[in-house]
Amino acid sequence: MIKVAALVGSIRKDSYNMKLTQFIKERYKDRLDIQIVTIRDLAYYDQDIEEEAPASVQRFKAEVADADAFLIRHA
Repeated sequence: MIKVAALVGSIRKDSYNMKLTQFIKERYKDRLDIQIVTIRDLAYYDQDIEEEAPASVQRFKAEVADADAFLIRHA
């Protein structure tokens, strides 16, 4: 099974891209392990703290690095 990290560019509660990503996740669950990687709690990029990134950034990087593929949904 292919592990996919899915990034949805909208954090709106009723985001159409999130709904589409969730549909794809359900539809292909027998072939793909899709994990939606949330960006809601990510800090803005700050090179001054790059070496000691916040926990949310470390989590994001780890989830992306652990995936076999990366899906980006945005409008």
